[in-house]
Amino acid sequence: MLRSGTPLRFVKGIKRPFLLLAIIVSLGCMVYIKWIFKAPALPGPPGSSVTVSGKVKDKTYGENGSLKNFTVGNALCSVGDTEFSKEPEVGSTVAVSGTIKTFRQAMNKGGFDEETYHRVRGEDYRLYVSSLVELKKAEIGLSEKLCKLKQKLAQRIIKYCPLEYGTVKTLILGDKSSLSEERKDLYQRVSLSHFLVISGLHISAAAALLYRLLRTLLRRRAPASLLTLSILVLYGLMIGFSVSVLRAVIMYGVRLAADLTNETYDIISAASLAAVITLINNPLFLTDASFLYSY
Repeated sequence: MLRSGTPLRFVKGIKRPFLLLAIIVSLGCMVYIKWIFKAPALPGPPGSSVTVSGKVKDKTYGENGSLKNFTVGNALCSVGDTEFSKEPEVGSTVAVSGTIKTFRQAMNKGGFDEETYHRVRGEDYRLYVSSLVELKKAEIGLSEKLCKLKQKLAQRIIKYCPLEYGTVKTLILGDKSSLSEERKDLYQRVSLSHFLVISGLHISAAAALLYRLLRTLLRRRAPASLLTLSILVLYGLMIGFSVSVLRAVIMYGVRLAADLTNETYDIISAASLAAVITLINNPLFLTDASFLYSY
């Protein structure tokens, strides 16, 4: 990827400029997190009833195919037993009323901190929904269509893999909602919890197989590369761009670009570029275990 003479070597004499850039961006993120970042104020005290409005950013479904959670602004809205006349669509503007609950903080140092985990993902509190009013309907866009596709695939998995649908859904769709606590404990006891995460290895292996297949069918590198990258991006949008998925898609995109331009692919430079894009998009990921382990 970064051979002598290529325009990507924007810092003369530096072998891997993207690695240097990743270090600089990481230091900047540390300063931001330590001295600049402040958590947004809650719209009301915990336990109080409030109404928040904003665009629906994401949705998740339960085992029976019913809506389980959706995100509005920085609120994770839990549906529970609440019934809506019409399900909110991704991109539509809604007003949601419900009871505020804060996320749990770590009881012991080094323990799981629910508050930090959700804050990194743009969710500052949970709202137990009591009512919902649609303020502005959005045209059914790509995000909503991919969300519906994910739901249909989940139902197919439940139908055709009745014994292990929770594990299969987790591995294919990145959805742990159907994974029982028993099964989670089993993977933890045998130190295979990482197996339940859609990792860069999964993405890269599938992408390499897809690329080879398309190269065989199309017989040209450019169309095969563009189609492979497009499918990867759509898949990432469907399952949600977690840190590992975003890293894998960016790195494989760089690999395809290197192949197209006859450049040498450098895995460290590609990973550094992915880290820079991830941290610029959300500096808080620097404190997240998924980012640290992924890189």
